[in-house]
Amino acid sequence: MGAMTTSSPARTLRRVAAAFALASALAPVVAASPASAAGRFTPLIHLNACDRAQKCENKRGTATGSIIATVKARKPDLLTLNEICSKSVRTIAKETGYHHVFTQAGPKSVCRGGRGNRGEYGNAILAAPQRTLTSPYRYAYAAQAKGNPEKRLLTCADSSGALVCTTHLDPTGVKRAQAKELRAQLDALLVNRNPLMFVGADLNLDPEPAAQFAKPDALQDFNDGRVMHIFASKSFANVTRTILTGAEVWTDHPGLQLLAPLP
Repeated sequence: MGAMTTSSPARTLRRVAAAFALASALAPVVAASPASAAGRFTPLIHLNACDRAQKCENKRGTATGSIIATVKARKPDLLTLNEICSKSVRTIAKETGYHHVFTQAGPKSVCRGGRGNRGEYGNAILAAPQRTLTSPYRYAYAAQAKGNPEKRLLTCADSSGALVCTTHLDPTGVKRAQAKELRAQLDALLVNRNPLMFVGADLNLDPEPAAQFAKPDALQDFNDGRVMHIFASKSFANVTRTILTGAEVWTDHPGLQLLAPLP
């Protein structure tokens, strides 16, 4: 039998601190929702808002009102959005009380069309009113599609003990190169910034190449079987995902909702 060992006081304190950080990162901070009524809550919802495309406006309504309704009904702690207009983000934040961080997808990416000028076009992170959302980090991929004014970027922010990120990779041949850059960035952030992480993303990659090129080993993948993904730290246990389809999701992509047990 090997020698019995005991934890040092410093190691015990580190473990207690880590457990507390994990609980804080996952703790629900909003009023009870239909999910939490059954002993579960929603840490994160990810949506590709399809806010600028005419096909989504004409056939399935518009992003702003639908996202507000989804947030009020499902009460996610965190919300990540791709293909969203900055005016829509401000309206969603005003109507829900959520904090927000927005990143324009390149200086020439704007939302103009049948509904007028709705600001810049890009990606966003929102956090429930009682959560923090601070210290945004942005990274523009070196690999970009030539001739396309829409640039692909990673956006992250700290939120009450967790790091939350979003990105939208290009659908063309550069997506695998972008995925490799994404993985390198996330690996570095996990080590240098926070090991408790959520990433909501339209990767334009199916689960197998997403796992091969984009996902760090420290993260688990919740996906729709196609291009929509939520990565989350493996330390977040007993987390499941629901695919949002039908009338609730007006876009040309399904949404993803994480569900976790109440602490």
